[in-house]
Amino acid sequence: MSLDTSIAGLAWDTHTHVFGPHDRYPLAVERAYTPPVRWIDALAQTAITAGVGHLVMVHPSVYGLDLTALTDALRAGEGRYRAVAVVPPDVSRARLQELHALGVRGLRFNLVLVGGVGFEGFDRVAGLAADLGWHAQIFVTPKDLPQVMALRERTPIPFVVDHFGGFDATTRIDDPAWRTFVDFVRERDCYVKLSGWYRLSKQGFPYEDMHPLVASLAMAAPDRLLWGSDWPHTWFFDRAGESPPTYADLLTPLTRCLGDPVLRRRVLVENPERLYGWT
Repeated sequence: MSLDTSIAGLAWDTHTHVFGPHDRYPLAVERAYTPPVRWIDALAQTAITAGVGHLVMVHPSVYGLDLTALTDALRAGEGRYRAVAVVPPDVSRARLQELHALGVRGLRFNLVLVGGVGFEGFDRVAGLAADLGWHAQIFVTPKDLPQVMALRERTPIPFVVDHFGGFDATTRIDDPAWRTFVDFVRERDCYVKLSGWYRLSKQGFPYEDMHPLVASLAMAAPDRLLWGSDWPHTWFFDRAGESPPTYADLLTPLTRCLGDPVLRRRVLVENPERLYGWT
């Protein structure tokens, strides 16, 4: 499904990954999957064809703390892209300023995948990130929500939660855990990415069983929703016999769920512009 003409070229994809040649960008020994090469040129062309003009690259767990692929992709974009990085607890202020100049606007914490960086040293790193206007992007499952909420209470930067917070299509919108999550998004300067649909749906494309969760979030916190494709769909890399969705397919459920063009513009343009910015 094509985007509204009024936002084509202005829309943001806030969750993508790039993977370079393995001889140049070695993979971590301990990792959750082994990616094929999917570099920034392929991502950019795919997004432009779908009417998406702005990209946010998220550092993947398979590279551990090695940001070389991410920073090389940012340099190749010559200032056109934004990114979310992973750093060690003892990262220096100078290193964060260097990453900011390249286009990094957030730090990722990953409690789900092997090789991800957890919350060790979180308070110190979040304090440094606050000086740059960054956010904390967090990949968790619903059982981790109490820990995330506790961190939020003492953290001066916005939070962004990946992939619906890990809630899948079996979640009832009156489930206490879901209601707690929705309240958290609405009240605690926390964004949520409408991404990873195919990870969470039980029906498959066009993921209609995810619509109640989207509608619940859109009613409660329309100014805290972001869209991400999760390109190149890492969920499928080690899943024999399954094919990933096309890039354009991942816009279809969003546009079906969010029937109001004003709301679609908020999710695809205004919210990400506010969070990732160009300063």
